[in-house]
Amino acid sequence: MAEIHVMPKKRTTPVWIWVILAAVIVAVVVYFAVRNKKSDNTSTSNKPNQTSYIQHADERVVLS
Repeated sequence: MAEIHVMPKKRTTPVWIWVILAAVIVAVVVYFAVRNKKSDNTSTSNKPNQTSYIQHADERVVLS
């Protein structure tokens, strides 16, 4: 009786799956980076200018 050598198939993942997975990950990172940046800009633009300097109405007033 003859011997039949059976070689199992190599189970490799196709390259196109890795390319799509990398593109999805990059898209998610870009989305969150842009989304957070826009929300920061809108929240700071509505805040009033807060300074600690107080200007008197009449600076010629002399305190005695």
